[in-house]
Amino acid sequence: MNTPCESGAVFCLPDPEQAARWLCDNLFFTPAGPGAVRCGSCVVYLRSGNAAVPEELPAESYRTGPEHLALRTTDIAAALAYCRGRGLDLVLNGEGWFVNPQVLGKGEYYFHIRTPFGVSIEISQPMEGAGPAGPCPIWGLDHLGVPCADLDAELKELADLGFSPLFPPVENRSEREGRVRCTMAAGNGLVLEVYQFLDRTPRAPETPGRLWGARIGRTARTGSGMRFA
Repeated sequence: MNTPCESGAVFCLPDPEQAARWLCDNLFFTPAGPGAVRCGSCVVYLRSGNAAVPEELPAESYRTGPEHLALRTTDIAAALAYCRGRGLDLVLNGEGWFVNPQVLGKGEYYFHIRTPFGVSIEISQPMEGAGPAGPCPIWGLDHLGVPCADLDAELKELADLGFSPLFPPVENRSEREGRVRCTMAAGNGLVLEVYQFLDRTPRAPETPGRLWGARIGRTARTGSGMRFA
């Protein structure tokens, strides 16, 4: 039965308490009731489970379904300096951040953190309209990243669940990933970054990953493998 709840990401982990401590120690989360932690507008629900870290795929393939949790910053340089100071395991563009052009207008800056519990966390700053700074250099939800096999079909399914695109899909290209078609869809108190790699082969997950999906008070699953509860 669906019950009222605050929307948020859902992690399924062998040791939820260890993950909660790490998030609170490193990324400004605080306890938010049994099995949950919060960083501003971002709530993470931590479930106990044996979901495995997905194996690496060949460069020409990609896995669909929930892929990363993005937290927001209004100062990407300050956020990166903070993460370096904490000694976090970072995925960078050389010594700096990546740029996702066209998204939300002018684009977004971002970099990734490899967590010790197998969930990829992105730190994102919209190049315009980032809003007021929070009390910490990283604060609140930016989006949940959801690669899919068919962007139009995924958006149609998400529309049935109350998600609406924030801008028409755009197409970007990089040497690393080829052509990527993407948009962001908002609804149910969340923003999803939904994207399709046009030059690579999608592979649907056989089982849920450690980033299981999202809690919205309604049970559903889309074609990408994005799960809702």
